[in-house]
Amino acid sequence: MNLSKWALYHSKFINFMVLILVVGGIFAYYAMPKLEDPSIKVKQAMVVTTYPGASAHQVELEVTDPLEKSIFEIPKLNNVFTNLSNAFQNSSSV
Repeated sequence: MNLSKWALYHSKFINFMVLILVVGGIFAYYAMPKLEDPSIKVKQAMVVTTYPGASAHQVELEVTDPLEKSIFEIPKLNNVFTNLSNAFQNSSSV
């Protein structure tokens, strides 16, 4: 007797096993531990912007100052270091 004939002959047993597997899968899904928003500690971040053709003063007025204002709104910020040069601005927060 092959497997398919046996399964058709014992359909109640097969249905019972499928039900057990489905209920077990649902139970396992709800029992599985989940972390939706795991805590990740970021120790350092670096923001690099370029403004080709602009002077360091122009980059400071148009890019760095608004960027630093946004960065300072981050809670528990320890330190901000900014380095400006012609057409290159580097602001990193630690």
